[in-house]
Amino acid sequence: MSKLDDLKAKVSGVRATLAEKADKIAFLKKWRESHAATPKAGPKPEDPLSLGVIYRDGGTGTRFQVLAFYLFLVVAVVSAGSLVKKMAGKMRSSAEHDKMVNDISHGLTVTKERKEAEAQMLSLGQFTTNVFVHGADEPKLMNIDLWVRVSDPQTAATINDRNEVFREKTMDVLHALYVEHVSPLEEAGKVSAKERILEALNRVTKPGKVEEVFIQNLVVQ
Repeated sequence: MSKLDDLKAKVSGVRATLAEKADKIAFLKKWRESHAATPKAGPKPEDPLSLGVIYRDGGTGTRFQVLAFYLFLVVAVVSAGSLVKKMAGKMRSSAEHDKMVNDISHGLTVTKERKEAEAQMLSLGQFTTNVFVHGADEPKLMNIDLWVRVSDPQTAATINDRNEVFREKTMDVLHALYVEHVSPLEEAGKVSAKERILEALNRVTKPGKVEEVFIQNLVVQ
């Protein structure tokens, strides 16, 4: 009988655990409380299909089956709790990943904006050169101011220190435009002039880079 007593004790423990878990489920707790508060007219007959009655009145094999059923319920509850925790963990990890991506994206945007704010506008000076003008009977002179935009401080220092070299490269491009009959007075010619000056300057600024060339105060005489 000692084994059966031990089994009874285990069953009681499992039932207590199940009751405790059931109390944590809102609608089950509310149902039990409502039934406990309902006055009873008299003793209620036992349900012959109740697990408690089956265990009490059944044989050894039947009792083992009841215990196995209780253990199955416990394992199911524990497994369900573990699954819920894993799902919550995945959702939390996903939220943390999204937050990290957003933080990185925001950081890159801030860095880009800061770099653009720190970009320097440098003057290459004023240039006077022959310019091709469609329909002109005689050569024309063009005066322009040229500026460049750079973000790298080292590149800016290089342009300032080697200004004469950059002016020479720029004059070579302006002269080539005149020889090739490309007129900076026209929109297409102006775009071509800026692109070719940018390419020439970047050949001597390596490893730095000139981002953009600006033409201002263009006057033809």
